[in-house]
Amino acid sequence: MSNLFDNTVGAPSTSTPSNAYSLGTCFTVSDGSAPITGLAWYRGATGSTAKPSNLRLYGASTTVPEREFNGADIVDSGAVGWQVTPFATAFTPASGVHYVAQMTWPGLVAWYFYSRSSLANPASPYAWDTAGVRRDTEFGSTYPGNQDDALAWLLSPVWGTGTGGGGGLTTGDLQNALADWLISTSDNTHQTDGLPWLTKTVVDAVKVVTDKLGASGSGNNLDWIAGLWRLAGDLTDGEIGLLKLLLDRKDQLTGASGGGGSAFFGPEGTQVSAGVETLLGRSFTLDDLGAAIALLRERLDLSPNLADTTRWTLVDTIEGSADALVNVQADAYFFNIKAIPSSHPQMGVAATLWVPRWGWVAPRVHAHFRQRQFTDIFPAVFTVDGLFMDGILVHALPGFEWVCECYTLDRS
Repeated sequence: MSNLFDNTVGAPSTSTPSNAYSLGTCFTVSDGSAPITGLAWYRGATGSTAKPSNLRLYGASTTVPEREFNGADIVDSGAVGWQVTPFATAFTPASGVHYVAQMTWPGLVAWYFYSRSSLANPASPYAWDTAGVRRDTEFGSTYPGNQDDALAWLLSPVWGTGTGGGGGLTTGDLQNALADWLISTSDNTHQTDGLPWLTKTVVDAVKVVTDKLGASGSGNNLDWIAGLWRLAGDLTDGEIGLLKLLLDRKDQLTGASGGGGSAFFGPEGTQVSAGVETLLGRSFTLDDLGAAIALLRERLDLSPNLADTTRWTLVDTIEGSADALVNVQADAYFFNIKAIPSSHPQMGVAATLWVPRWGWVAPRVHAHFRQRQFTDIFPAVFTVDGLFMDGILVHALPGFEWVCECYTLDRS
C-alpha cells in the first residue's frame, strides 16, 4: 500500500512537548481513483505510551470525521515502523476537498516529523495541501486548528495494495539494531564467532554442562542430564533429585524377573505389581470375575426417583382397560388408575387413592410370569428384585381404565 511519505527519504526529526497535541497532516486528491483504505502513523520507539489515543480522517466537515478509531481499535504491533489501521470499507475522496488525517499525541512522548523542505511529492492522485501540510492544536483532541507549511507529522492516509511504508528508516538505524541483536552491550565484542548474543549465552551454558562428560564420554552419574534439565528450566532441584533416585532403583520399573515392574508400593511395603500377580493367581479366574460383575449389574438397587432423567428414561406409555399384556421391557412400571366404576368402593387416605380389590399385576421375566402382585394404593411402582422385566400382565375388573409408564435405568 502507499502513503504520502513513500517518496521521502532520510531520518525524521523528533520533538517531545510537555503537553498533548491534536496533530494533522493536510492533503488533497485530483480524483477518486485511489480510495483510502486506512490510516497510518509512524512509531519511532517502543513502549506502551508511544502511540496516539485516536485516529480520524476529516473531509468537508471539521466536526464529524469520515472515519474514526479510538483506543484499542488502533492497530499497533509495538515495533518501530508504520502502524496501519485499516477501514472496514474504503473511503473514496473527492477532488478539490481539503482532507486532514488527525491523531491525538500524548505529552512527554516524542513525535516524528519532516521539515517541509525535505518532503517529496506523494504518488498521484494525492498531493500535499497547498494551504499547508501541518495542523496542530495544543491540549486538543479533535480537529486541529492551526495550519502552516513548516512541518509534516508522520501521519498519513494509505491507499492501494502491498506493504508500502516509506520514511523514517536509515542505514544507521539498521546498524544500531543489528548491534543490539548481536550483544546486549551493543559493542559486538564477540563478533569473531558470528553468533547472536542470546544464542551464544545458551550455547556457552550447554558447553559447561557437556564438559562434565570428559574426554572419555562418561560423566558423574546423571549430573550432566540434571544440568541440561536445569538449563531448560522444566524441573526443580527437588524433582531432579527424585528422578535420579528412581533411575537408581530401576528394578522397580523393569521388575526383578524382566517381565515388568511397578514403582509403587503399598502401605505394607509390598510392590504393587507383585500383589496384583498374587491376587490373579488365586482360585478364581477372570471369567469368574466377569460373571460376578454382570450379576451385580443385574441386581440393581431400585429405589426409583423416576423424575431423575439422568438415570431413568421413559421408553413407552401404555393405556388400557380391563385385562391386557404390557409387552414393553423395563426396569420399573409406574402404574395408575384413570377411571373407576361408580359401583366400586374407593377412598382417599391422606390424599392418596385407595381402591381395594380392583385387580392384580404379574411381572414377566425371561418370557415367564412371576407371582401376582396385589396393590390397592395408587400410583404404584412394580419391580422384581432389581431384575430387567419383559413386561407385565394386567387384570382389572370391568369398567376400570389404567395407564402404565415403562422406565429403564441407566446401567453405565
